[in-house]
Parts: sequence; structure tokens; C-alpha cells
Amino acid sequence: MPKKVITEDTLPVFLHTLDLWSGKLTWELYTRRMITRLDEESISPVTLKSHRQISEAFRQAKERLNAEKNSDISQHGATAEVLQKEKQALKAQLERAQKDVEALQLIFNNLIHNLYMIDNLDLKAVQKAMTTPLRDMSNKGTVHG
Repeated sequence: MPKKVITEDTLPVFLHTLDLWSGKLTWELYTRRMITRLDEESISPVTLKSHRQISEAFRQAKERLNAEKNSDISQHGATAEVLQKEKQALKAQLERAQKDVEALQLIFNNLIHNLYMIDNLDLKAVQKAMTTPLRDMSNKGTVHG
């Protein structure tokens, strides 16, 4: 069974590499750089392309690089270029975080809606369960009263 390369620990490395990318960006170049950074024997470009967050970050990086190519930022020296790269990296991180928050809000809203649809549900027990830390929840009762 092939080793899973994209994990919760490595995903930020994949995304950060794209955030800071400069120069020509292709899936092949990106894959080679990630093999080196993660000290892996091989990574399939198809694996990277099929991961939603990585493919979205790749698309954003391509757009950023194309915009930079057409920009006058190179006239202002290395300092402006470094600051521009940092700004783009932070902007990409913020956009990903905002999308994650929106997805979590949708999941939360669906959960709340589904809870209200359950007949004979003790909402006080649900509220208590939601405010109790998970480590304190070890088999201390159920949500249904």
C-alpha cells in the first residue's frame, strides 16, 4: 500500500511552498520541489492535483505569478519584492482560512438544524454536552434524556 504523503502535518508545507513560489510554476516543478522538501522517494503529480486544497492553492499561485509578471513591482527593488511575496503568502493563507471557516459554519448550522428536528430531544442535555470538554465526556451519559 503506498505511503500517504498528504497528511494533516504535511499539508501546510505543501500550501506554504505554493504561497512563496516564484518563477515558473508547473505541476512537474512543484512535485520535484516537494519530493526534495519532504525527503520522499516519489510523489505523483496526480496525487497533488487530486487534492482540493493543493489544486486550489496551485491555481491561486499561478494567478499571482501571472499578475506579478505583468506588474511593475520589479522596478522597486528586492525589498518590495520580498514584502510582496510575504503579502501574497499571507493573503493566500487568509483566503484558505476563510473558506475553512465558511465550511465549518455550514456544517455547524446543519448540525443545529438537525438537532432541532429530533423529537423529544433534551436541549439542556445537548447544551451541557456542548459546553463540557471532550476529555470529561467519557461515558457520563447520553444526550437523549
